Amino acid sequence: MTQDCSYNELFALQVTDDSMAPEFPQGCVIVIEPSGVCANGAYVVATVNGDRWFRQYLKDAQGG
Repeated sequence: MTQDCSYNELFALQVTDDSMAPEFPQGCVIVIEPSGVCANGAYVVATVNGDRWFRQYLKDAQGG
């Protein structure tokens, strides 16, 4: 992670289709608060193989 001035600033994303419904309907604006910590059940932005994803973080029975 970088430590520039935007490191911990809030930013917004707009949902452009219905793929995240019903929690996040088309057109809604999601405000992201950057953090290095996430809790089970939290919605997070994660980078996987260079692609960014907005998903719900859920631990499995083994904590993985």
